[in-house]
Amino acid sequence: MDIKILQALLFLKGEEGIKISELAKILKKSKKEILKKLSELETFLIKIDSPFILKQFEDFYWLSVSQEIGLKLTRILKKDVSIRLSKSLIETLTIIAYNQPTTKSDVEKIRGFASDYAFAKLVDYNLIEDLGIDDKRKGNPHIYKTTIYFLKLFNLKSLNDLPILRKDFIEKTEELNLLDYQNENDLKLNYHKNLNIKQNLKEDKKAIDNFLAKNENNLENTIELN
Repeated sequence: MDIKILQALLFLKGEEGIKISELAKILKKSKKEILKKLSELETFLIKIDSPFILKQFEDFYWLSVSQEIGLKLTRILKKDVSIRLSKSLIETLTIIAYNQPTTKSDVEKIRGFASDYAFAKLVDYNLIEDLGIDDKRKGNPHIYKTTIYFLKLFNLKSLNDLPILRKDFIEKTEELNLLDYQNENDLKLNYHKNLNIKQNLKEDKKAIDNFLAKNENNLENTIELN
């Protein structure tokens, strides 16, 4: 398989990126072969001094402008080269902020959507960081928390300055997280309880929406490439 085909696919996907499993399906190759070619592509881009670099988040890959080129563009254009935070990124970031340390699966339970892209971009923007694996949880998921840069972006001195959400929202998210620690039989016994919690969480998304409304100006905030 020509790595140029792989590069073209990543280019077409843009910042959205693509999973290894999807690449394997499209190119009709094994995940092992795809990983090998991704490694070759990363080396190739460095060798030819490409303005693009290969970025990774778990099994998610995309092409991005290198930091060096980003700084040069800033000087050439004489203004900040920035990336706007979308509402979906703000929503994901808000949930992480109020439930940290947390995992991607916990956030997805609250949002009701897959959050691979959001997590990948938030890590890339240095708004959240990976604290490593939680070996007490089923599947040993990675756990995340917000960074100091997150506080700076939202003009917060500490996490204590975050607006207070309703107590029941926090309690329900914590209860949902605790269910993951139980064994399979316990989860079956708590099936209906789990469904009720998820339903309530959908209603409690209003708390997140209220936070976004109060911080509407933050949707206009940009992140400098420096």
